[in-house]
Amino acid sequence: MKPSATYASLFSVAFSLLFSPVLAEDNGRNYTTRDEKREAAQRYKITKWFSLSTLAEIEQSKQRFTSVENEHSKQDDFSKSLDVELFFNPSKYLTSEVTIGFDDDKGKLSVDEAVVIIDLDPMELELGKLYLPVGEYYSHFITGAPTEFSETQAKAAVLNYQATEKVELALFVYDGDAEKQSSSNNIDWGVSTELQALEGLTLGLGYQSDLADADEVDLQESRNQYARRVDGIGMYGAYEFGDVEITAEYTGALKPFNEFDEDRNKPAAWNMEFAHYPRETFEWALRLAGSHEIEDAPEKQLGIVATWHLHKQVSASLEYLHNDYKAELAEDQNEEELRESDQFGGRLTLLF
Repeated sequence: MKPSATYASLFSVAFSLLFSPVLAEDNGRNYTTRDEKREAAQRYKITKWFSLSTLAEIEQSKQRFTSVENEHSKQDDFSKSLDVELFFNPSKYLTSEVTIGFDDDKGKLSVDEAVVIIDLDPMELELGKLYLPVGEYYSHFITGAPTEFSETQAKAAVLNYQATEKVELALFVYDGDAEKQSSSNNIDWGVSTELQALEGLTLGLGYQSDLADADEVDLQESRNQYARRVDGIGMYGAYEFGDVEITAEYTGALKPFNEFDEDRNKPAAWNMEFAHYPRETFEWALRLAGSHEIEDAPEKQLGIVATWHLHKQVSASLEYLHNDYKAELAEDQNEEELRESDQFGGRLTLLF
């Protein structure tokens, strides 16, 4: 499919989605960050100090690849996941959250997050296994944005400080899996801030001292060790006005990794999304994103997604993504260098 035809079809679909029928009467907006996903499900109070919630997702995607030699290949994926979140609140100063998940890729139950939160108003201390507060990783889509390559999960201590009504600061230390060669000190750190600059406008900036600990940075060939630390940065912004939301985000390494080839040793990615909520039961969004020096990630990505809220606890999403690749960085399952791909996906979400 030619890029011009792809873009024309995207915007024609977007226009038609504006006039789609209402399918339900009650809903909330689709979650766009990990925190919103956590808060989306209905909590069930079991005891005075214990409650739980559950989120299940079923996804199907079909992708058609085109190589630089104009050869075609296909890939179909079906997955299902289940997240159970446990909330403990023994006192007003002490809470705990544990997320247990089942994913087809892992084939077993695992603890995704386990956090103890101590309220020290205006400060808050988080201890445990968690995702570092470097970025927000906004996404209205089924498929995560390329910026997610830098998302980092680790054992950490995070001190949050509400400096003013509009400014929040966070300082954290963490112990990641990657280690510096010939060093016994594996404690890394980071800092982030979020500002409510204007009504409806949120800006954020984050820094972490060791990007090698990110989930998508693969150092297996060097036994998860590196010659020098490579720090990373995250920047994001979100602006809401009326029934429209615009988000933008950038994440990247601040210097090259010695362990990778020169054409892929300083990864970075960006993502911009425009979302429209014309009705309480329906939303749609456009994405323009890209990456630099990330293996198998699209150099440029354009997409559209629509989500129908069929019930307060049930939603369905459909997406289309067109990806353009840098040939030397992306291959299909037959190890053919890729030029582009088209991807269709669907997801059913149950919150209970």
